[in-house]
Amino acid sequence: MKKKNLLLWGYYGANNFGDDLIFESLIQILDLHSQKFNLFYTIKNKEYKYNLDAQPLIFFDKKHKNKRINFLLNTWFVLKTAFKMDIIIIGGGTQYFELDTRKPISIAIKYMVCCIMKLRGKKFINAGVGIGEVHSKIGLFCLKNIFSKASYSFVRDQQSKKFLIRIGVPENKVILGEDLSYYAPIFSQNDSLKNPKKIGLNFFDYFNYIIHDNEKNEHFIKDLKNFVQWLKHEKGLEPHFFAFQKETGGKDYLFIKKHFSTIDAPIHIYQSNINDFIHLIKSMDLNVGMRYHFAVLSLQHQIPFVGLNYQPKVRRELVHFGLEDFVLEMEETPLLHEKLDNMLCSFEEHKKRIKNHFNQNNNPIKHSPVEQLLDSIDG
Repeated sequence: MKKKNLLLWGYYGANNFGDDLIFESLIQILDLHSQKFNLFYTIKNKEYKYNLDAQPLIFFDKKHKNKRINFLLNTWFVLKTAFKMDIIIIGGGTQYFELDTRKPISIAIKYMVCCIMKLRGKKFINAGVGIGEVHSKIGLFCLKNIFSKASYSFVRDQQSKKFLIRIGVPENKVILGEDLSYYAPIFSQNDSLKNPKKIGLNFFDYFNYIIHDNEKNEHFIKDLKNFVQWLKHEKGLEPHFFAFQKETGGKDYLFIKKHFSTIDAPIHIYQSNINDFIHLIKSMDLNVGMRYHFAVLSLQHQIPFVGLNYQPKVRRELVHFGLEDFVLEMEETPLLHEKLDNMLCSFEEHKKRIKNHFNQNNNPIKHSPVEQLLDSIDG
């Protein structure tokens, strides 16, 4: 029997822990190591290609010095690839959003690919995706039609589903699920101490990345430094810094190294080894940070977490676990001391709350989005 060509399309191969975690989760969920498919996947940098029998594809590369010609060549390559695929899975993360610099271009290209797959009688699937900011008429039109035409779609949060229904996507075309990492069978629970000692920390250059504000940045850095010194010298905790990205995006490692190098604490840098990095996070007793997948992994391992809401998805995840009192907005860093004190005073209670949430959700309803995904691929 001839193998089908399957493309996993996401922000993979950028040495970014969150997206690499999504990719690894998707691989395990689909059991692609069984050689059922000719596997292809998009990648940002071939230096970070994955160790598996699959072909990496760079969709947006520098093919020509002229920007317009380069864009057309890259777009043609994407569309040409769609004609070779039997299944395309848009896999995890916030895959649909607009930037001021590009507006709906990325969404429009995905819409063209979706139409090609539909016309060819092939499958276009959205798996565990999130919807970001989309405001343009073209972007909304393309987004509505992508999800209306897709073979199967499940989103990772209620907000994304409500948004899609509001713009006209039929409700039965959008299944509500969770982040792909929740479905991967690679995690085990963490039995941390009743008296926590190790605290994981993750901060990045928010006010020079998401928002540009020098004054707020100065206060932000000052508050974080005071907080780390306080938890180390007054609370007797052992801080561990976690850098989920090194030199891209918020530049976690460069930010931590620049501003916290005088503090005697290890910096754990993600370097393309998912399991090693997860093991380090699991060894913490509680965590404080910004990255969405830092929150997700902490909660998966029943590690209490205090979050800084750099994007709404961080607050959403903590509220989902009944921890709405332990998420702060980015300008509320002076309250970190108070939040951590409250967490420590009721540490076991919060661990039980997280555990109860998992027990309540460990049922067929939780796993049905993935089961339907597998049925859609095999059907």
